Amino acid sequence: MEAKNQLIALVFDQFEELYSKPELYEVFEKAKSLLLSAASIKMNFCLGFAWKSDSTTHSEHPAYFFWHQLADYRITRKLTPFSDRESNAVINLFEKEIDEKLHHDLRHNLVASSQGYPWLLKKLCIHLYEKVDNGINQTDLLENKLDVASLFKEDMESLNPAESSCLRVIAQRAPVDWFEIIEISGPDTLKSLIDRRLVIRSGDRLNVYWDIFREYILTGSVPVIPLRYLPSTDFSSLYKVVKHLNHQTKTSVQELVLKAKLSEGTIQNIGSDMIMFGVVTRESGLYTLSEDIENCDEIEILRAIREKFSKHAFTYAIKDIASHSVVNVNSLIEVLKQLYSDNKYADKTWHAYTVRLCRWLELCGFIEPSGNGWVFRDQGDVITERVKSERKRRKSNIFTAPASPALALETLNWLIENGSVGNNEPKPKGYRNALSVLKRFELIVVENKRYYVDNVKMQKFSDKKEALWISANSEEVLLDIVKILDSDNQLSGKEIGDFIAEKYELNWTEGSRVRNGGAIRQWASWLYEGRNSSEIPSCPGRI
Repeated sequence: MEAKNQLIALVFDQFEELYSKPELYEVFEKAKSLLLSAASIKMNFCLGFAWKSDSTTHSEHPAYFFWHQLADYRITRKLTPFSDRESNAVINLFEKEIDEKLHHDLRHNLVASSQGYPWLLKKLCIHLYEKVDNGINQTDLLENKLDVASLFKEDMESLNPAESSCLRVIAQRAPVDWFEIIEISGPDTLKSLIDRRLVIRSGDRLNVYWDIFREYILTGSVPVIPLRYLPSTDFSSLYKVVKHLNHQTKTSVQELVLKAKLSEGTIQNIGSDMIMFGVVTRESGLYTLSEDIENCDEIEILRAIREKFSKHAFTYAIKDIASHSVVNVNSLIEVLKQLYSDNKYADKTWHAYTVRLCRWLELCGFIEPSGNGWVFRDQGDVITERVKSERKRRKSNIFTAPASPALALETLNWLIENGSVGNNEPKPKGYRNALSVLKRFELIVVENKRYYVDNVKMQKFSDKKEALWISANSEEVLLDIVKILDSDNQLSGKEIGDFIAEKYELNWTEGSRVRNGGAIRQWASWLYEGRNSSEIPSCPGRI
């Protein structure tokens, strides 16, 4: 091996068994000797030990001290979840196994539902394999709830009493001697479990096919699986759609387009959010309100979503770092990048996702604004007053784009050159409106009736154009129009003005709809172009 510059790697999976069960202490000692021998020969031989990250070692067990003694010999690697590319590579192998291509939406559901966890993707593929093998059409599987707990329950309900009892014994004693189970349950029962691939045999030892499934058998619950889904919309847009649904009527995307006054692409994106948050079900492309939701009001919908966010990976991360101190948006962007390390988004996209998630967590009652950041403070329920104020804010605080991006940038440069300007001092034409935009974006401050550039805020950006672009990305109305432009880039300013007026219930005149819609379209087009290019494009409008 050394002459060929090759390496042998031997990996022991589920290694926590050796230090969590007293009857296996002797085996642990043998593994310890093997490890020391491998370290001493210093050849092309590598030992690996894999265990669950939430496993613990008792202080009286020799493994507790041994692990620290090996600091000079070991390398620790925490396995990251699969990227979408890796998940799709696994699904490609699955397609070869069933000898047919998966429906595009079914493939998407597999990737989204497995959230990057290889074991969960494997379970979902097993589930779909059994369905396809039994002749069920893929279109009928599209609407299945790909939930691992329900799939485990389905596994257990398919067993007769003898098989169920045998499986529980194996789960309690695993790894257990094969002859011992034969004496207790008989060969036929055991063979049935092995044929169903619920039990695996290795030599003379038996184990449940999966440690996660074994935990479900013994406790009746699945270990907490952090939700890793990134919502594509905000609560106001989601509720704009879900309020048109009920338990009886099956509603199509086209009907929701007409009722919610949103584009088809936007409805599809919101549909994915609604399904992942468990507030709707979809069957043959038709939506109905989930049976878990009794009344379709904002508070109850948000409470159902809060339950999902209580298990979100981002929520756990904020809890770890912001329980006793304020954390700002830049720090949270870095947290998000670590959680989704395989995603190569542009900085502006990371910023948009982070701000959107924080808005969700504020409404759900997990974090509170504090200074220039947030602090984790679980209120135990959704913030009703915040929902009401959010509703009020949506109507009274719509960004109407009184100045173009180019004029806003020109005014920012002018203010930097002048240092400050008084409220009543003369200003070039259009600069007064542009100053109101910059103040809204919190790029400038007003003290004693004078405008100043917020230098602390500006230091967070590489240049003034980026500051303007990222700030505009926090405007809900602009994000709405960006999504619309993604599916229909030919909408006129009047059409956009009509959409905004109806969505936010604004009493705009025809002239206001044309004027405001055109101005908002200019900003949204600029944001849209920036998202689809490596660099932020030039600011449109007055130069």
